[in-house]
Amino acid sequence: MNFFDISRFPARWNCGTWPEYLGWMHIISDVLTALAYFAIPTLIIIFIRKRKEWKCPALLYLFIIAMFCACGLTHLIEAIIFWYPIYPLGGVMKVITAIVSIIAVIVIFKFVPKALEIPAIVDANRILEVKVRERTDQLEAQSAELRRSNLKLQQQTEKANYANRSKSEFLANMSHEIRTPMNAILGFSELMERMDLDDKSQQFVKRIRSSGKSLLNLINEILDLAKVEAGKLKIHCTPAEPRVLLEEIRCLFEQKIIEYGVAFKLEIDEHVPKLLMYDEGRLRQVLVNILSNATKFTSEGYIHLDIKSSTPQDDPQENRVDLTITVEDSGIGIAQDQVDDIFEAFGQAHGQGVTEYGGTGLGLSISKSLMEMMGGRIKVESELGKGSIFQLELFGVEIVTIDDREIEAVRLEPDTVNFAPAKILIVDDMDFNRELLRSFLEPYHFEFYEAHDGFEAVEQAKIQRPDLIFMDMIMPKMNGYEATGIIRNDQELANIPIIALTASALKAEEIVLRELCSGYLCKPLDLSRLLNEMIKFLDHEILDLSQ
Repeated sequence: MNFFDISRFPARWNCGTWPEYLGWMHIISDVLTALAYFAIPTLIIIFIRKRKEWKCPALLYLFIIAMFCACGLTHLIEAIIFWYPIYPLGGVMKVITAIVSIIAVIVIFKFVPKALEIPAIVDANRILEVKVRERTDQLEAQSAELRRSNLKLQQQTEKANYANRSKSEFLANMSHEIRTPMNAILGFSELMERMDLDDKSQQFVKRIRSSGKSLLNLINEILDLAKVEAGKLKIHCTPAEPRVLLEEIRCLFEQKIIEYGVAFKLEIDEHVPKLLMYDEGRLRQVLVNILSNATKFTSEGYIHLDIKSSTPQDDPQENRVDLTITVEDSGIGIAQDQVDDIFEAFGQAHGQGVTEYGGTGLGLSISKSLMEMMGGRIKVESELGKGSIFQLELFGVEIVTIDDREIEAVRLEPDTVNFAPAKILIVDDMDFNRELLRSFLEPYHFEFYEAHDGFEAVEQAKIQRPDLIFMDMIMPKMNGYEATGIIRNDQELANIPIIALTASALKAEEIVLRELCSGYLCKPLDLSRLLNEMIKFLDHEILDLSQ
């Protein structure tokens, strides 16, 4: 069959009497329908290609293309037949269109339910729900883990706080329990040194006092190390004279060094300011540690101590200085690979063991920590067998301007004090502590009254109206804190000065005591500190012994 045979057929336009408008209506409608059948499959294909998440079967593409060709071409041929009578081709195309349409309907029908779900929105919601669920699960897991972590952290914090409290209580208790008998040992040995004893007895007393001081120094080092580790050691800067400090260090070590046959020399740079703001007690502690080591490890040669100052480059007003204190010796020295070890707690260099030289290995470790807390550092240069150089550097130390008379007051010698008659109330539960205080103050014109606890202290204060009260803070029945509070709240007794006596070495307690009491003394006592504290509250005169 010739699909394009038009010889037997007239054009539709020539069949019968067609009104012109009716013919054009058929032509235009067939052309528009053809365009629609071309456009609809094309748009469906574009949609499917864009929505990659929707998996379209390959068979569906085949029917889309078939409808595109069959339906669209059929209507296009129908429009052409008005002028070009290709009826055989038109009939075949209609048959094909009918068959394709029926098959397409059957195939597409299977996909109608899914198509009605609007895949893009449904899938997006499903994906979103999955992600929300996953994220919710993650957040719940993280929240549970965070709660466990917080609980664990809280437990660890409580343990750490408990450990710190326990350490603080241990420090306070150990300080009190050890310093209390040390107060008697050092106090009575100091009194015995002032007595008229034969040479051998004097030597025994000096050795007792020297051993007591060594033991006290060891106790202080252990307490300092514990306080450094607990973060409780504080630096307290006050106006002090570096020249005087080094002179005191010279007096402390010079005689002993010379007895060992070692030369000693102190040099003080003329540019070192007269008065500086620093923690004199801590710097003295560091210097004593360094000089003690130099003395211990130097059997011949020399030990030199000098101090220099320089103006920091970032201080245009020149009200600060950098200090460098150098201790140089010709002793046994330290191997280069062991220099860092000597600053470790209980660490000692090879050849500097306890058996031969003694010591605990704590001094330099504490000294290093103290220098760093004061904003400085320790530098070491040493060679085995050739001696060592220790440099203590303090940076940006404030220069203090003060009247010379105030400086002399700081340097007051207690032996030059003469007190007016006064009533002294001594409160302590330890008999030997009360006896020690009386013995210290016997040369002066005082009336002594005693109390064993806080109850007796309050009662004696009401009866005797003393001029000064020495109050031990740790006592049975009623402690010194309670007794002091009662006296302070009594209008008739409130103005009586109270000097707190404590065996605790904790700075926190010192701060509390200074607020509560008029003065503060830490055991073990010595006569110099005792008298210097008393002159703040009792009438006295300073004697000029040079005349």
